[in-house]
Amino acid sequence: MLLIIDKSKKKANSTAEIFRYMGIVARAETPETALGEVSLLYRAVLLTSPDLVSDLGEYIKSLRSYVSSVPIFALSDTKYFGNFTPDSVIGAKTTAAMIIKHIKEFCDKHSLIAPGEYKLAGLDASPSLGCVTYYSQPLNLTRTESMILRALMRTYPVPLSPKGILKYAFAQSRLPDVTGIRTHISSINKKFRDIEGRKLIISDDSRGYVILTPLLLRDLIDRHGEEYASAIK
Repeated sequence: MLLIIDKSKKKANSTAEIFRYMGIVARAETPETALGEVSLLYRAVLLTSPDLVSDLGEYIKSLRSYVSSVPIFALSDTKYFGNFTPDSVIGAKTTAAMIIKHIKEFCDKHSLIAPGEYKLAGLDASPSLGCVTYYSQPLNLTRTESMILRALMRTYPVPLSPKGILKYAFAQSRLPDVTGIRTHISSINKKFRDIEGRKLIISDDSRGYVILTPLLLRDLIDRHGEEYASAIK
């Protein structure tokens, strides 16, 4: 996931929506709210108007105090930010595609996983593929279903609530009703069942949805018995 930070929440949301359109799970925050949102779920942080952040050096220091391993990028034509600088500065007019290319190159160089890489237990939902696959077999998911799956892949093995799915996988300017998440999950499961003969996503009523990997399935069978395997078909 990619965390977008801008003084203007409207601009941050617009930028995040561009990356979502590219198939990358992105979240928009202001400098104030981002400190409560940043976590290891994110592959990178992007400051889109760093020159407008008060005491930028101290702000970057604060971000790093929460997640020192997550690289911080800044869109700016300024090269010097004081004692605490971003990991990399990208030209202010750089296109979204080139921003992701820059971030990927940085992550590859530093042995980090870049935003846009979504792989888990045979699933590959990386947007560069053009479609979501399971051991190379296309699942034929819609754009919305693909984004939901990517969000669940990033939070795995922690379940994600329907509200959490809305938060990460959907444009915040046009959120659907939370009850519609169940319909999308059912559609994903139907398409996966045609290939694998079981559900891909299960519900933990108290916490939300989680991808049923073979490892998690084995753990659930150990706890609930072999009859559990029949219950999730």
